[in-house]
Amino acid sequence: RMRGLCVATETVTSRRRITTASVAILAVLFLLGRDGKYSTYQNSPVCLDWLETCSDWKVCNRSGPLTPHPKQARLEGGTCSATTEHAVRHVLVVHEQHPQALGCDRRLLSLVRLLQTQGRKVSLLFRRDAAVSQQSPPTVQLAAQLGVRNFVADEMKSCLKPPPALYRFVAARQLQQLAAQGWFELILVSVWFWSDPAPSFAEIVLPVLRAFSPVDRQPFITL
Repeated sequence: RMRGLCVATETVTSRRRITTASVAILAVLFLLGRDGKYSTYQNSPVCLDWLETCSDWKVCNRSGPLTPHPKQARLEGGTCSATTEHAVRHVLVVHEQHPQALGCDRRLLSLVRLLQTQGRKVSLLFRRDAAVSQQSPPTVQLAAQLGVRNFVADEMKSCLKPPPALYRFVAARQLQQLAAQGWFELILVSVWFWSDPAPSFAEIVLPVLRAFSPVDRQPFITL
């Protein structure tokens, strides 16, 4: 019994050591992320290629010019003034997956169409892709519904297309560069709980959007 107790104690101790080591590694990665010299969150040639896809994520060459933003309207007390309403021209919808034949995705696309009827240019960023047989609508048709011009599926993996556009999540660096463009006045983030205990896409996207958006063009973000 004593021998079994010792073995159990050693197992718990080993697990604690592994947990402590994991926390230490995450802390180091976090500190590296805060350092502009070594961070994957900065425009730097240094990148942790074992952690994410290392790419500059520049604006796609095939894209046309984007209409300059008017002066960003200020949101007071969580309300949208009439000036703010007219200033919202480009909307980014963030979703956990490529739309499928599911009720939640149908409602999401209905929201997209509603925003379009109001004269907004809507872009979609999704995290997980779906098999062609499960996509509803298929990627090419989805891009057409969003009004994406000269859509090329491979560009979703290599560069950033100005809105309206269809984006597929590839790496954190991609999100940072997308936020830094300051293209969107309004960002709608869907909340998805089915990945629990893994983080939802909303938990990944929210801090990046807020941290890397231009100071003078901070978007209004809602869940």
